[in-house]
Amino acid sequence: MMERPFKCPYCDHRTKEKSAVEKHIRCIHTGEAPYKCKYCNQAFKESNKVFIDFLYF
Repeated sequence: MMERPFKCPYCDHRTKEKSAVEKHIRCIHTGEAPYKCKYCNQAFKESNKVFIDFLYF
């Protein structure tokens, strides 16, 4: 079984990478959406979603 040393302080979610638990906290618990599309100003929680939005312009 894969070791998952990083645990979310808000729930039981665990991951093997610190950046993944930080992304989990941002997406699930804080509702933060720091990535903004420069064309429509829509905010996204994940950077890849901005790229997908960009493809529609």
